[in-house]
Amino acid sequence: MLKSFTRRNFLKAVTATAVGTWFLNTFPALAEASSNEIQYVRQIITKNISKSRTIMWQTAKPHPEARLHYRLENGPATSIQPVMEEFVDDNHTTFIYSVSLDELKRGESYQYKITCNTSETPWYSLTTPHENDSFTALIFPDSQCSDGYITWRNVAHNAYRQHPNANFMVSMGDLVDNGEASWQWTQWQDGINELWKAIPFAPVMGNHETYNLNWLCRLPKAYLALFNLPDNQSQNFKDYYYSYDVGPVHFTVLNTMWDELHGLNDGIITEQIEWLKKDISHTDKKWKVVLMHKDVIFYDDPDALRSPAYPKNNPVIGTPYENTDELPETTSLIDIDEVGRIFMPHFDKLKIDAVLTAHQHTYRRHNHIYDFKPSKDKGPVYFCTGIAGNVRYNVAFTRRFDQKFIAQPETENYMTLTADDEKLLFRCYLTNGKMVDEYILEK
Repeated sequence: MLKSFTRRNFLKAVTATAVGTWFLNTFPALAEASSNEIQYVRQIITKNISKSRTIMWQTAKPHPEARLHYRLENGPATSIQPVMEEFVDDNHTTFIYSVSLDELKRGESYQYKITCNTSETPWYSLTTPHENDSFTALIFPDSQCSDGYITWRNVAHNAYRQHPNANFMVSMGDLVDNGEASWQWTQWQDGINELWKAIPFAPVMGNHETYNLNWLCRLPKAYLALFNLPDNQSQNFKDYYYSYDVGPVHFTVLNTMWDELHGLNDGIITEQIEWLKKDISHTDKKWKVVLMHKDVIFYDDPDALRSPAYPKNNPVIGTPYENTDELPETTSLIDIDEVGRIFMPHFDKLKIDAVLTAHQHTYRRHNHIYDFKPSKDKGPVYFCTGIAGNVRYNVAFTRRFDQKFIAQPETENYMTLTADDEKLLFRCYLTNGKMVDEYILEK
């Protein structure tokens, strides 16, 4: 597919080359395994975390004797042999283990640990909520970094410290800057290592997961190997998209990587649309939330290679629109991205309540959009979730859709979603704990 050379493509090309070279020269040693043989123990989201969980971990050498042990808190333990797979990428070999716990009891406190040869982990906590319990989710935007993923670690740990009762966490794609770079995955996992032992993790695939070391597109091999996700019944796109339930919410995770997959694994648009219709028709949850990486609003205007969104030493004050570039006002579909043109009519028909995206490295609340137009109360509420890494862009705004945004270029942020039968509460926080936006959706 031939695409125009927009501001984002230009910035991506320049930033990718510079960041990739910096990583290659600075951090190659960090790809080496740590002295602890059992690495990156993690809980992965399942179809319903009230009664199931996937536990994964890694080792540098094969350990067919490895076992997962789990128990009701301080009760007798059950031992399970994991599925072990060898994964080789970027001249780096790791062995990845996975266990599915499918018969957990709702509303219970479990413990689990892993044994491997002469090594074993401590007992970690695993809690199953009741079927329709309220919950709080941590939502992390793009976390790609050029600083050894120190920024990502700080965002993730500060968020969990400020919300210690969070039930699970979501990563909205572009977890790493380069999907083939094994040292980046090591650093990214180091950044979240303590968190995902305690609560389930739900990833969304981003475009940077599909890049090789030469910054050309490839299949997202590392992403697919590292995360064993709920079954979508697809022959060609296993783990590319999926859905799950938590409390009163049905989450549908869509994949927006058809440009990156072109010529490598085609057909994901048509397959997803048919699957989406079935997926939504089969849920009885009150709330329906869609998660996908690329945003629905088109921010790459034709003359966008221009000055930053606001001058240095002149931060945005007063209204958020002062000192900020504005995209042309329009009532046509020129300000709707291809992702939006494809999916938004289906979201309208399927009565999706909220859509969360990323990719732009900027927090934007679009409010309700219906039939491609702003609406008072029809159509989903749309959020572009922001930035959880240190790769910053200057993104112009559209007065037609951007009801709330943070001054450009943004500092890091994250979101929370608190849900119960009565409402969905969305909040955006800076890493210092300051809340910069709040939105309540009721029905």
